[in-house]
Amino acid sequence: MGKSAYKSLQKAEKNRLYLTSRNYIPRLKIFIVFLFLIAGAASAAIIVALGMEFYAIALAGITLIIPFLAMRYLFKHVYKTSVKNDNLIHTRADNRTLVTSVKSVGNFKTFRIFGLIFTRYTFNVDKINKRAFLVTRYRSKEQTPKDILEGLREKYKKEKANHKPGSVAAS
Repeated sequence: MGKSAYKSLQKAEKNRLYLTSRNYIPRLKIFIVFLFLIAGAASAAIIVALGMEFYAIALAGITLIIPFLAMRYLFKHVYKTSVKNDNLIHTRADNRTLVTSVKSVGNFKTFRIFGLIFTRYTFNVDKINKRAFLVTRYRSKEQTPKDILEGLREKYKKEKANHKPGSVAAS
């Protein structure tokens, strides 16, 4: 575990560590509106260019359905994520909050495209597996959410295995 990972673990114990930016959900909503505007303009252009034929209307409908399905997926699986102690706090776009243990996180998949890091993972809430999808910007000095979550998960699993609680310090 690197030096920056250790600092992230220390910060997560003291106060909340945000894996995504604090204005992540408003940015997501703006992106979805922008996506619908582009889809609406494309549908209108298809109908104008091809006329009011059946196939043109069907093609325009498909160009509206695809962004709708993307929006539905994003609203369901994209969370603003933060960590405090050994708790992972997920907030959805509709302001529903899920709190789970860092130990319940698994199955990480991360890839980078155009300076963005896409991280997908599963977590368990009330014995139900859920998926989360994070989009963050790549910064060379920072870690990916995958690195931070894996480090936290290993730390708290070791702590439980040793049956030692975290250090108790008088503040």
